[in-house]
Amino acid sequence: MINLELKAINLYDCAFEDFVPEIKDNFCVGIDLDIGTDDSDAADIFSVCICSPKWILHNCFQNQRVKWGAGMMIMNEFNHSVIKSEIEKILKECSKETWEKSLTYLLRFFSWEFEDYQC
Repeated sequence: MINLELKAINLYDCAFEDFVPEIKDNFCVGIDLDIGTDDSDAADIFSVCICSPKWILHNCFQNQRVKWGAGMMIMNEFNHSVIKSEIEKILKECSKETWEKSLTYLLRFFSWEFEDYQC
């Protein structure tokens, strides 16, 4: 069995630890996760959107627009430790016998940099 490991959490314009939403209960931010195995420094990039129910309400339903839910973590208030803890729980559940099997489970939660990649 391989053990998946969260190597880093990255935002596009600042460090994850430094990010604070302008409105603590109305936000949407995309993050990249460097995920690999505990026996290697290598990592693949996975993405997830973290948003609040209030953001969904204000940005989708009032304007009668559609918002897909795949690759989203929905939480009432942005909390760094909860985000990291929940991601680590997912990684533990997705750790399987091989990388390929683990990847199948990871793709239920995150987008992958090589998703739909053709050689």
